[in-house]
Amino acid sequence: MKNKFLFIAMLCSMIFMSCRKQSEDVDKNNIVTNEQTEQEICSNVVNENTISNDESISVNEDSESASDEFYVIPEDPCPDLILYRIRIDRKWGFIDYEGNIVIPCIYSSTSDFVDGISNVSTENEDFYINKLNEKVDYKGPEINTPDPYTLDYVEGKEPDVIPEGYKLSRETSCIGEDFFTVELIEDDYYIAVISKDGKLVIPAEIYDIGPFRNGMAPFKHGHAGIDGYLRKDGVVFDFY
Repeated sequence: MKNKFLFIAMLCSMIFMSCRKQSEDVDKNNIVTNEQTEQEICSNVVNENTISNDESISVNEDSESASDEFYVIPEDPCPDLILYRIRIDRKWGFIDYEGNIVIPCIYSSTSDFVDGISNVSTENEDFYINKLNEKVDYKGPEINTPDPYTLDYVEGKEPDVIPEGYKLSRETSCIGEDFFTVELIEDDYYIAVISKDGKLVIPAEIYDIGPFRNGMAPFKHGHAGIDGYLRKDGVVFDFY
């Protein structure tokens, strides 16, 4: 009888050990399965956020996520060069601060240069150029050009002398840089520009003049375009 109980005890012990081993194997399988699932999830995230080589995206470093839009903005080849729009024979181009024509007047329209890029058009197409007059691939914000003749006159300034036969074109006539608009007493259709000491800088033959931007003020003889510039040192570039 004693041997019988001993045999039963040994048999129960063997059964218990076998069940425990099977349980550990199941746990190990579960751990491996969990690791594989985690790797698959990471792989999916990487794949979903991978950008192909032929795509570009702009990322704001201060933002937690990338923008939905992407920009392609070419590098400015002449970052120190400031160009000014000019119209000659109803075509647009650009001059520099010395009055040299840098980009010939061959375009139907142009925008100001922004970040080294101008939006130009011909009779057949609309595209972008850099300051070397080269076509560039630009995908970015729309380039807007403000009205060059929107002028905020400088309050509280008057010329020391007004030339004989002229009067101020308006009560506040300072356009900046100590220049003033005047008009003929007998004919107020056109305006002229004088310096603070009363010197006639531009005769009474322009229709409008705009504010100084980057040292130059645009003017026109008719109702449209930019025919020339008054530089802040009194030099006049007139292509009319």
